[in-house]
Amino acid sequence: MGDRVSGNIVKVENEIYYVDFLHNKPNLINECCELINLEWKRSFVARKRSIEGSCKNFPMSLILLTVTKNKPKVVGHCKISKLPFSKTKVFIQTVVIHPSLRGKGLGKFLMNEIEILMKLKNIEWLYLSTLGQEGFY
Repeated sequence: MGDRVSGNIVKVENEIYYVDFLHNKPNLINECCELINLEWKRSFVARKRSIEGSCKNFPMSLILLTVTKNKPKVVGHCKISKLPFSKTKVFIQTVVIHPSLRGKGLGKFLMNEIEILMKLKNIEWLYLSTLGQEGFY
């Protein structure tokens, strides 16, 4: 696997979006924490600790990015962890899209990229936490 999850992009309202691994872009950790805290308030230090361990295996954080002024900008995030005692099951949590970009299909794009990546990693079961968002799903 290269720098990005699949190499796929999506264009929405003249902006290009793609998914990458947070561990490829550690300079975006603070921006990622700010985005997550828009949805679920938590101390910045605790939030940062929870995603700093992102790696190419598990747990991993995926980030949805666009490029603004020649710099990547975090507009979405999800964290994926392996379920204990299982080689083929993962838990997807902390799925968030920036509030100003919701309803444009970016969450669906992020979830599709997760599925592509998990198939490549021979993951058979994906469990998604929807706590607090049951009405949406």
